[in-house]
Amino acid sequence: MSSEKYNLEGIRQFVGEDEAAMKEMVGIFAESVPRSLQELNDGFEQNDLEKVGHYAHKLKSSIDILNIHDLKTDIRALEKLAKEKNERGKISPLLKKTNYILKKVLVELKNETSL
Repeated sequence: MSSEKYNLEGIRQFVGEDEAAMKEMVGIFAESVPRSLQELNDGFEQNDLEKVGHYAHKLKSSIDILNIHDLKTDIRALEKLAKEKNERGKISPLLKKTNYILKKVLVELKNETSL
């Protein structure tokens, strides 16, 4: 299972051919990512860059395990900028791209795995 946006091989390395475990892992991702995205967005809106950095860091592992190539560099830049309390102007486009891509991946995953 993979798409242009993501690849499930990272999860498959952990669960092997166990489809139930695969579905469970994808389900955990599908439940946790929307909450983390909301917290990330809330932190930005509240100008709480520490919170932005925390949730960017939290999302980084999900992005890595699903091999979401379009975000691997951007989520790290977002985390770094936020933790350095750097320019909001540089954070905003990274945040928008992260939201857009993760929401598309969630839709594709739910369709592919029938969650």
